[in-house]
Amino acid sequence: MAAVAAAGVALGLTVAMLGAGAGEEDGESYWDMIPDYIKERNLVIMLPPSETRR
Repeated sequence: MAAVAAAGVALGLTVAMLGAGAGEEDGESYWDMIPDYIKERNLVIMLPPSETRR
């Protein structure tokens, strides 16, 4: 059970680090544009920006 908890923490840390390193728009990173309440309660997976937005 401890291994599952450690894997969850490692996954969360990895996602946070990748999100923090995502691109920027007008000097503010995309990660910082996401409200804190969403980052606290959800697993946010940052995808690379696309040419077309829907």
